[in-house]
Amino acid sequence: MTLLSEIQGVLERTYAPTGLALEECLISRQRSEQLQSILPPAQRSLCGWAHTFLRIQNERLYVALYYHPRLISRLETEPPHQSISHRNIHALMAFTEEITHGVHACLAYRRGLWKNVDLQSPVLACDLETRAKVDTYFLILRFIRLLAGQLDENSKQWVKHCLFATDTVAEPYEKRYRIANWLAQKAIIKMEAVSDGNSAPLIRYFQPLPLIEKWRWVR
Repeated sequence: MTLLSEIQGVLERTYAPTGLALEECLISRQRSEQLQSILPPAQRSLCGWAHTFLRIQNERLYVALYYHPRLISRLETEPPHQSISHRNIHALMAFTEEITHGVHACLAYRRGLWKNVDLQSPVLACDLETRAKVDTYFLILRFIRLLAGQLDENSKQWVKHCLFATDTVAEPYEKRYRIANWLAQKAIIKMEAVSDGNSAPLIRYFQPLPLIEKWRWVR
């Protein structure tokens, strides 16, 4: 089992099957550059070392995942199954967030929630980023728990710091990421405070909520 299929499997057991193997959606750097060329100019700066491309055409959702070779090399050099440290956690976060984008996009489309949706909508993008942060936090804690056999508060605080203190996104997208980070942090704090060690039911409840309902829930 690859790291990608393992993470997708955990997400689908948490939510629902997507019916799509995201491994088959991996694309080359050349193809990524081709897809970037048709994006609005401002959005190309967001692609970076990892990116999820989404397109709806002829009533079908198309998904493509791109990872820069250096990101993959980092995870191969220090596999998360063997250790998680400052050397590989940011690569693991970027790797995981794109998988969550693909999974949630597929599930929303299959449930008919993306009929006539604008994939360039900042609200949709903010919602996907919020979901990605929440999922990525709990998925990385899962890796740490498997490695160490337990979790302590220091590990949780370190993961939160890595996940939320390192985003540097220029305008016009800075506000979107700031809101997504705020929502995700508040949601995680609330889930950990009231879940009694089992956050899965709250995650399943929170993630499909529309963005405004997420806001109301964390407040």
